[in-house]
Amino acid sequence: MTKTGGVTLASVGLRSKAKKPLDDKARKERERRRMRMITDQMGLLHDMEKERRETEVLQRMKRQAKQEEELAYEAWRTTQCRSIIVEDRKLREAKYDKRQDLDTQNAIFKEKQMLDSMQEQMGREIETLQKRDEFMREKDKEAKKLRQTNEAAKMIDAIFDIAHEAYIHQQKQDSDEIDPRNWHEWEQLFVEGAPIVGE
Repeated sequence: MTKTGGVTLASVGLRSKAKKPLDDKARKERERRRMRMITDQMGLLHDMEKERRETEVLQRMKRQAKQEEELAYEAWRTTQCRSIIVEDRKLREAKYDKRQDLDTQNAIFKEKQMLDSMQEQMGREIETLQKRDEFMREKDKEAKKLRQTNEAAKMIDAIFDIAHEAYIHQQKQDSDEIDPRNWHEWEQLFVEGAPIVGE
């Protein structure tokens, strides 16, 4: 057998080791045996080569099938990873949207609370201002009434002062008549709010 796996005549026992003189009949018989052995050996070699090629084809098919299986697994794994990434992105987006909605609802709730609190405070302030306005109005009425009362009292006092001055003037003149100039002077003092009776 050669290094490449081939078969030689010596390896199958076809090469004779010693040469002996043979007659024609023996030589022909030997040649027939030799040809039959060669034919059998060639058939065997053909079968072995066929089996070797079939084995190589099977191994190649197995390797190809394994590669295809590995490729199919990688494709399946890639698809699964992509699906997981997509689902994870969807979940994150859903969580983000939910968080956004929750933040929006909280902001609206806080804003409503603040608005309600401001309205309540404004209502209290308006009520306080109304009460203060009513109080000031009452005080103004009381002050106005007091001023009117004081003015009336002053007017009455001035009238009594004029009557007193007129009486004194009549007593001094010993007459019921009163000088018109005095009346005019008293009227001016009364209108100006000045004291009628001199100090």
